Amino acid sequence: MRHIIFLFLFLFTIKLSAQKAYLINVEDRNKAIELTNTAIACIKEKKQAKAISFLLESISIDSTYRASYINLYQAALLNKQSFDQVLTFLNKGKKIFHDDDEFYFYCGEIYRFYSNLEMAIQEYTQATKYAKVNGEDYYLVPYHYFNLGNCFLTKKDFLKALENYKYAIKLNPDFAAAYVNKGTCLKMLGKNEEACKDWETAVQKGSMQAKKYLEKYCTK
Repeated sequence: MRHIIFLFLFLFTIKLSAQKAYLINVEDRNKAIELTNTAIACIKEKKQAKAISFLLESISIDSTYRASYINLYQAALLNKQSFDQVLTFLNKGKKIFHDDDEFYFYCGEIYRFYSNLEMAIQEYTQATKYAKVNGEDYYLVPYHYFNLGNCFLTKKDFLKALENYKYAIKLNPDFAAAYVNKGTCLKMLGKNEEACKDWETAVQKGSMQAKKYLEKYCTK
């Protein structure tokens, strides 16, 4: 469990890091939960503006309620024009949840969307660092490495990309897209036979893209 909560009558203390603890009013927390749940319903109905409005209100009432920030990112996915605003609040959240890899991962996603590869690499790298402490069994962690690898692949740094794809596969052996991109790195490094083996594995795991690569580069 990443965050430990202690409940005392009308106040409770939430421990978010080794250095800081926050005293939260239970009424404020309950209101933040209510607003976030309403926002989640709006997200399901694809009502982005309403969802974001409820979540920003939730954060203004209780800035330590983690779910508000996470769902703010989910709401932003409905219309990426709101990414700038969401990035501001995710960075605010990182000051509270400073060792939370999911916050850094989402910031990396936004920077990568804007093709700011250097900032994306920085955020993904921090995500991988904190995931090693928080636990690498979380479903998003393989994507920390996969998208970090994608940044290096875009920069044509094939060795660093390859390293990250390998780790993503270590965490999730069924990660078809990681096998595809790992094969691409190997192809670019002149290791055609190894590339074809990875694409064969990716096909076995359901990748249609890998099938195209096999037909193009691996048919004798």
